[in-house]
Amino acid sequence: MTDMDSMSSTLKNLRASISRAINPDGTSGPLFDIYRTADAVVIESAPIDGLVAASIQVEMSGEELVISGQTEDTRTRPVTDFLHRERSFGSFSRTFVIGLPVEPERAGAKVRGSSLTVTLPLNTMTSQSDVIDVEIADE
Repeated sequence: MTDMDSMSSTLKNLRASISRAINPDGTSGPLFDIYRTADAVVIESAPIDGLVAASIQVEMSGEELVISGQTEDTRTRPVTDFLHRERSFGSFSRTFVIGLPVEPERAGAKVRGSSLTVTLPLNTMTSQSDVIDVEIADE
């Protein structure tokens, strides 16, 4: 094993350790914040590099919310070999247990720029399965 191979292996292991620290549940993909307001549960993504807005799908079944979509590397500069890469592109899917009664039929989802916000109105009745429409905002 050459010094370069050893360094490459060390960097891969370090990256895996950092990924586990950032996403201890083993998930990969966009990062989200989930919070409650007086009348809704709101799920907001951090900016998602290369987001293909039209690919976003948001589905709710029981207490589980599934957000999936695609990202693409849209850079035009030539890259022959990465020395270090943390961003990934392609399909992603994240599942969250909401744990509060919401009304998925009144939910809304909006893509603004490269961020997604899903709003789930609170309800005292049991939630039902539903697909949530995603609105893409013009910038």
